[in-house]
Amino acid sequence: MGVEIDDVEFSWIQTIYEKVSDYFKKIWGKIKGGIQWLKDNGYWDTLVSLAKTVGKVVAVNYCSAYLTPPVCGLIVDAIFTFI
Repeated sequence: MGVEIDDVEFSWIQTIYEKVSDYFKKIWGKIKGGIQWLKDNGYWDTLVSLAKTVGKVVAVNYCSAYLTPPVCGLIVDAIFTFI
């Protein structure tokens, strides 16, 4: 007598997936909102230029004058990844 797959409860996997998914959606929302704020206020092009010419540390420091350093770190990482 063994365990049948139908007898095993997998709802905990769905719960973990939903929590992780919600966490990343929240982070992505902050990144998108931060980028939009930077664009709307005229800082985005300068940030991208600094990231590409001077480097990550300077770009994060520049951005951190307007947004939180953790959000700026993610935004600058996105610049290097996607732009």
